[in-house]
Amino acid sequence: EQTCAKILRWEWRLFLVTFSFSLFSLAIYMISFYVRSMLRRNLAAWDIVFPGMYHVDNVKSQIGLGVHFIGGAYFVLMAPLQYVPWFRKKYLNFHRWNGRVAVTLLGITVVGGSIYTWEVGISQIVPEYQTSANCAMYVFGVLVFTCCVMLYYHAAISKQIDKHQLWAYRLAGMVFGSQMYFRLIFLVEAMVLGENFDDIAMTSTMFVFWTFAIPFALLGDVVYGKLHGQKHGDGEQCQLN
Repeated sequence: EQTCAKILRWEWRLFLVTFSFSLFSLAIYMISFYVRSMLRRNLAAWDIVFPGMYHVDNVKSQIGLGVHFIGGAYFVLMAPLQYVPWFRKKYLNFHRWNGRVAVTLLGITVVGGSIYTWEVGISQIVPEYQTSANCAMYVFGVLVFTCCVMLYYHAAISKQIDKHQLWAYRLAGMVFGSQMYFRLIFLVEAMVLGENFDDIAMTSTMFVFWTFAIPFALLGDVVYGKLHGQKHGDGEQCQLN
């Protein structure tokens, strides 16, 4: 049993390192490509990755998506630090202020994405999936925004840190989990479909966000229970260190 426990701990550490590196890479990519394109006033470059993303005649969609990229880049880059126990304890003030900034920007990110979806829609390539894809994005946005509100409420108002942490893990599962899975599906589609990738690219938006947002949030409940929920008779919490 001790050997199995050691193996599980090392697997957990390996997962954390791999997952953190993936998030860091995504954040750097967002900053170096999308945000950099904005600073250079070359928004047409967005179409290199997703044709039809940039709408030259719709300023609201440009602003919405720009805000979405900036807020999302900060959250993906800085939010993972909120989940590192030793960092949180050693730099508590940074944890508090970084959390406030990250949650605020994530809320703005949701608003920006919603504006873009309202203005031009998600699935321009496959119009018959437009309504479903848009609804999926709205549902996902409402869920993420709810997590942001509950995070702030339990940290700043109710002062119930256990519930604050629970909502933090739900948010991590929903945002990090579904987002990374979303990109994995896109990668597989691009590799398998090749030139036909654009024909069904946006259909996976509907599938991933609507089908997997809540399960990934519930996965956050499971992880929280494993890390913080189990208590021994002496009151110590069982954690994966």
